[in-house]
Amino acid sequence: MGRDDRNLIYSEDYPKLMEFTVENSWIGCIIADADGKYVYTNKIYESITGIPGSKMVGSSVEAARLEGLLGPHSTTILAMKEKKEVVAQQQLKDRRVIVRGTPYFDEKGRVKYVLSQLFSMEKLNRLYQEIAREKKKGWEHFEKVELRASQVSKGSTDYIVYKSEEMGHVMDQARRLAPTDVTILLLGESGTGKELVAKFIHQASSRKEQPFIRINCSAIPENLLESELFGYEAGSFTGGATHGRKGLLEHANGGTVLLDEIGDMPYPMQSKILRVLQEKEIMRIGGNQPIRLDIRFIAATNRNIPELIREKQFRSDLYHRLNMAPLRIPALRRRKEDIPLLIEYFLSHFNQEYQTAKGMDQKLSAALSAMPFYGNIRELRNLMERLMILSPGNELRLEDFQQLHREEDECLPLSDPWGIDGKDKSLEELLQAYEENIWRTMAQRHKKNADIAAALKVHPSTVSRKLQQYGIR
Repeated sequence: MGRDDRNLIYSEDYPKLMEFTVENSWIGCIIADADGKYVYTNKIYESITGIPGSKMVGSSVEAARLEGLLGPHSTTILAMKEKKEVVAQQQLKDRRVIVRGTPYFDEKGRVKYVLSQLFSMEKLNRLYQEIAREKKKGWEHFEKVELRASQVSKGSTDYIVYKSEEMGHVMDQARRLAPTDVTILLLGESGTGKELVAKFIHQASSRKEQPFIRINCSAIPENLLESELFGYEAGSFTGGATHGRKGLLEHANGGTVLLDEIGDMPYPMQSKILRVLQEKEIMRIGGNQPIRLDIRFIAATNRNIPELIREKQFRSDLYHRLNMAPLRIPALRRRKEDIPLLIEYFLSHFNQEYQTAKGMDQKLSAALSAMPFYGNIRELRNLMERLMILSPGNELRLEDFQQLHREEDECLPLSDPWGIDGKDKSLEELLQAYEENIWRTMAQRHKKNADIAAALKVHPSTVSRKLQQYGIR
């Protein structure tokens, strides 16, 4: 039985059955030929987009885009250019859709047609809620069309969700850089998604089947960092592995390494990393034979590297070596049009994770969309998860959000730490109490010392010293 005949006994009704299947699908379909001209739409396409099929058939992709009938990132054009399936999130007039473009090849391997399938976000959410309410097990069928613009990695449940021009520009650059081996420096505030972008670049590269290893340069103690990265030979350390051990860089050979929080890497270690970047080889501690590396390096930081260079905390030669292709991830407050999309994504994600069917009222959605989110996407994600867990009903309401904030405020230190007894304290005591209030508040807002350091613009060692001084953590 041939591929076209599988799961169906061929009969004279085959063409009619195929047409019946496509026309009665809940997925919108539109097909373009190799010349970029649309040749077919099914009836649900018009329902999802609000665009008559007769307006599309016979017109070109470019003409439709100029008329505003398509989003700026056409999956048809991308699928033709990249010769592979692509997925993107698009805004068509007042409707949000996920579009999957799939190329059809002729016998010579040339793209002959591109099938674009459109999924309505609103319908996906409603469908999931119906399934969850009825306690059905059918959502697995729809996992692959979860709200997203770009899947981060194979088998991942994380997606980079956006429609803003700022983030679109970043992702376009990431796609262009992915096939190369150029070193990339990801810049941006904590919580903007730098690690997700790094994973996306790895997945879009020829190294996608090889390891992706993230090294947190601020989390590994300074005295262990060299052995963790380079490994060591047998007998190099008391209590070390009998036969020595490979370092993280050796484990990543052939793949991609993310040097996360590179701005917090200890100064003495920076020269050794620079040599790795330049020479493409390492030496295990206690070893005498260099080990060649084939690694693509991506670095990420929320620190101001030029300022660290002026303060003699970062090597300028390492910075220039890392800064070959900088990508600055915009803060969420700079791409506010993405917030409603992220809210919908996290709503769907946590409904699936916790097997619930909660919706959200428009008042709460509007309130969240207006927030500055100085903690960026991480803050929004954490807030959505808390709301999903703690809200009592099947709909997240503005009142739930307000109640959650009241409870959090009660747990935070007073903004006036000395209260009515302030008049009995000296200026030094008042300042110390106020400083303690700041450190306790920041420790509650941020889990990582590096994030506190970035927020307060101080060195990580200052954070460790102050938290210890006030008995925090």
